[in-house]
Amino acid sequence: MLRFLAVFWAYAVSWVCAAFVHLADGGLNGIQSLFAPTVFVSVSLIALIVLIPVVFCCVAYFRGVWRAFFGSVCVFAIGLGAILMLLGFGGNSVGSWFVGFAGSAAIFGLVLVAASLPLVLFRGIGNEVPEAHP
Repeated sequence: MLRFLAVFWAYAVSWVCAAFVHLADGGLNGIQSLFAPTVFVSVSLIALIVLIPVVFCCVAYFRGVWRAFFGSVCVFAIGLGAILMLLGFGGNSVGSWFVGFAGSAAIFGLVLVAASLPLVLFRGIGNEVPEAHP
């Protein structure tokens, strides 16, 4: 049950992140427009796409160490930030594109950490290498 709640939390954080991306569209005029059927389906599908890296980040944590977890968070944040920039959220100059890319990667990194935090905490204190016994 706790794992289901942790995955639900991860999806909820992913959904909020996808909703913020959709709110950048000038055609949407407010939070209430997110619950229109077509926009709601779009936000939910984008949230599933963001949920996939969250699951991979948690798997990296469960199988490895903190370095693998944060490494996978960085890789996916950079990848999602690049995809967002390729979709046209960047500026017209190199400087504004770089600032937009760095901001997007940082935001996606925070979202990935916030979404996977309950899954990591559910694991409990641990993920330490057991001591070798002579």
